[in-house]
Amino acid sequence: MHSFQYQFAKQFFITKKQELPLLFSQWCKSPLKSDSVLYSHPALEVTKVENKNTHIVCLGHIINPYIPTDTNKNILDKILENTAYFDTFEKSIYSMGGRWVLIVNSKDGKRIYHDAAGLKPVFFSYDKDKNINIASQPALLEAIGVCHKQEDVFNDFKRYRNSKSWPLGIIPYTNVKQLIPNHYLDLNTRETSRYWPKSKLSITDVNVAAKKLSTILQGSIKALTLRNNCTMSLTGGYDSRMLFSCALNDSDKINFFTTISNFTPEYDQKTPEKLSKRYNLNHQFTQRNIDNNPEQNSLDILSKNVGDMYYDRSMPNIFAFSAAIKENTHLPGSVSEIARCYYYPYGLKLLKPTGKRIAKYAGFKGNPYAEEGFSRWLNNLPVNLPYEILDLLYWEHRLGIWASCGLTFREGVLEQIPPMNNREYMEISLAVNMKDRLPPHNLTKSIIKINDKNLLNLLFNGSEDYWLYNRFPKIKYLRNVIATRLK
Repeated sequence: MHSFQYQFAKQFFITKKQELPLLFSQWCKSPLKSDSVLYSHPALEVTKVENKNTHIVCLGHIINPYIPTDTNKNILDKILENTAYFDTFEKSIYSMGGRWVLIVNSKDGKRIYHDAAGLKPVFFSYDKDKNINIASQPALLEAIGVCHKQEDVFNDFKRYRNSKSWPLGIIPYTNVKQLIPNHYLDLNTRETSRYWPKSKLSITDVNVAAKKLSTILQGSIKALTLRNNCTMSLTGGYDSRMLFSCALNDSDKINFFTTISNFTPEYDQKTPEKLSKRYNLNHQFTQRNIDNNPEQNSLDILSKNVGDMYYDRSMPNIFAFSAAIKENTHLPGSVSEIARCYYYPYGLKLLKPTGKRIAKYAGFKGNPYAEEGFSRWLNNLPVNLPYEILDLLYWEHRLGIWASCGLTFREGVLEQIPPMNNREYMEISLAVNMKDRLPPHNLTKSIIKINDKNLLNLLFNGSEDYWLYNRFPKIKYLRNVIATRLK
């Protein structure tokens, strides 16, 4: 693929505008029931179903872990049977995985939903005629002329710590908002509304949860291997091992790889070698070189696709990944950390959450933009939130903002669909007692044990699990605090 072909690859926008830049002349054009027109990149999967009452358009890939053989159309046809009212529609998509946006026009209204973690992002704005315009990235809305980047805000934000990625609720484009996870966009009222969480789950036994989660992951992996050839990365970490354990029944259909550099820990090389030999895997090592990147021009285009709003230190490795993945679908471990208390690995925070504290936990300490965005988010949460705020922060900020932007950044080069991106999977994970989600990660280990207990014989991250720290995580927390203050 030439560099110019990376521009807004697999993206979409919805508008009533008649005059558009020449860049979009080759995009697919689909009139919608709302009198707007959907423009989609030729490489974006678009599926449509309808009956006399309802019309549904799916952008991306939706999978059913319980019936892996179902195609996009099979799934949408079944959803269509339950879409007379949105409460039944929401139940229909509860167990669906993949990475998708659904545009629904029914007698009950017109709405847009996206996948559980919002990994197929949706942004919207209004033009001078007060028409709503929707796109997968704000840079795309700018490209069609309905907003512009606020360079003063963008540059001022960059003065602060961890300012290469953007926080929840702050977008440096005029009058642009993002549909965050667990919300839908009502196309009639032009407002977003939260539809999850609805009720508190009872604490689930770790072994019961592990069986359910293993079933969901196995079915999701099976469904994705039936859609396309798949690849999976192997490391010495927890998420890689868990995902691999659930892929054992389909390992002959998956190409495995490990990307290494001069800085790769030895265990991230030795563990994949042992797994490859033990399970006779189709596995390769790929070399990354972040100091000599011949694809800088392409990297710049990918960054511009997401408005330069995303950063991860692995960004320069994307072409090493691409060489290993080729035209296959990559199955990353994204989303999995929701089961491992990402923002409180040493136990619950004791102080009352504020925008300032949330910004600090999320890596934006002292950033007034982040503090403002997180304050608004906190103020809009349900009064009796049935889940830990920091778990929801991971779900709606870390996944819905940062991870979704990263997947969109890489989308021009490779296809990635996390098997864990499933509302049922995430909800069951959060219903497990916190002590089994914190180190030593009993929930993750229980899933692995169900599939092959021998996988637990290999060390995680090259250590003996630091059993004292993991058994008493506050000790590790105090050690880190003391070490920081001694620096």
